[in-house]
Amino acid sequence: MIEKYYGCGPTLASEFLLEHEGIHIEPETLRKYMRLLNISYNQRKKRPHRSWRKRRDKLGRMVQLDGSLHMWFEDEQKYYTLLLFIDDATGTILYMEFVDAESTKNLMRTTYCYIKKYGRPLQIYTDRGGVFKVNVNNKENDKFTQYEIALKKLGINLIHANSPQAKGRVEKSFRTHQDRLVKEMRIRSITTIEEANKFLESYYIDKHNRKFAKKATAEGDLHRPVERNHDLDIIFSIQAIRKLANDWTIRYNNRLFQLEKEQIAYIRPKNEITVHEHFDGDIRLFIRNIQLNFKEINTQDRVRPAVIPAKKRQRKWIPPKAHPWRRTNSWFYQKNDLSEEVLAKTGYFHFGEK
Repeated sequence: MIEKYYGCGPTLASEFLLEHEGIHIEPETLRKYMRLLNISYNQRKKRPHRSWRKRRDKLGRMVQLDGSLHMWFEDEQKYYTLLLFIDDATGTILYMEFVDAESTKNLMRTTYCYIKKYGRPLQIYTDRGGVFKVNVNNKENDKFTQYEIALKKLGINLIHANSPQAKGRVEKSFRTHQDRLVKEMRIRSITTIEEANKFLESYYIDKHNRKFAKKATAEGDLHRPVERNHDLDIIFSIQAIRKLANDWTIRYNNRLFQLEKEQIAYIRPKNEITVHEHFDGDIRLFIRNIQLNFKEINTQDRVRPAVIPAKKRQRKWIPPKAHPWRRTNSWFYQKNDLSEEVLAKTGYFHFGEK
């Protein structure tokens, strides 16, 4: 049993023994036995003093969002990222999911799922990572990431923290998950992302909220419903601008798309076409917010025109200094001392002479 629950502290071990084995032992009693048996466990380190920030008053006023890169599956020895949406007022986990990386596409997808379930919060609090904020050549803060643009269209204010400690509630929650969640998944033999995400949705999130969530100082939920003009499939998509070629094709990520002849909008070559790539791989093309009809062309089947080799440009021939035609200029010959003897040695003769 000690090997099964190794690494657990007295409090967590006491909970697991009651939940999985039906054995009730107080944490302090278990702590004494662990000291007598020299069983080591991770203890919290003393942290420096920092000012406390008051929680928001209502659910949905501010949601803290962050990702934690950690070795979540002990047997696999591989790092994954846990994306977490936690309410600032109550500490309630609203959504969490394991992903391979904290990329723009994964953030779009998880935020889409969160808003579909709860609605639009007033604020989302994040760090200054490259997916959240443009940090290079942006002193005037007039450049925005794809994620910022998506939230602006939904009327959500994105706030960037100046330090990890500023969003301490989500950071503290990650420390709890790195201890409890890792050990609980090991006990349940969960070793894949798919199994872990099902476990989070079906059991872990509700269990964590029952134990750690607090009551807000004011009643009510400030999440707003998604309005009719908010097409989440278009808003939460990677957008890029491409120019239309003369053959009415555009290229995007090594893929070729052919626009159909019949279109609602007026289109000409060299027009700018906006490509929307949804997180599930769906592609849509727009011009002036009008969706276009198109089909994808297999680049391997595309017939390319024959390449005609360019004609080699002949180099201009420059006659040497001793060429006979230069004899018409006596000044040139006097300056260069080109006498008839010199010309004879070089093989050149007067005009009309043999």
